[in-house]
Amino acid sequence: MTDAANIEMLKSRFCKASSFPRYRRSLAARLLADILCEDAIAEYGGGHPLCRVEIIRFAVRHVHERFLTMTSEIGPGSIRVTGDEAEGCWASCVRTYDPQTRNLLSRSGRFTDRFIKTDGIWKLARIHWEEK
Repeated sequence: MTDAANIEMLKSRFCKASSFPRYRRSLAARLLADILCEDAIAEYGGGHPLCRVEIIRFAVRHVHERFLTMTSEIGPGSIRVTGDEAEGCWASCVRTYDPQTRNLLSRSGRFTDRFIKTDGIWKLARIHWEEK
């Protein structure tokens, strides 16, 4: 499998783990921990950058406590691999259902992520999401 294909699969696994239903929180946390570098950071359109533990907590607790369901869709990406580092860019649409307000919410944006390969395994090092 090519490096670009491995990175696409890793990004897909990240979106899937972030969208797991509430009752699968512990599995989602383990998957995210496997996907993220130890020093991973995320910027989700404002506020302070999140460290690895905060990324997992945000994806597993905040998202799942507030919303009944969340679906992430990412469009065809553009991946540039340079040795053991890569950058990928994807269009994104995230849909959530808030049972308290009974609203279906939709947000569109763009992910620009950085990946690092260590010991032959790609990991997510930086997540940058910007709402469009």
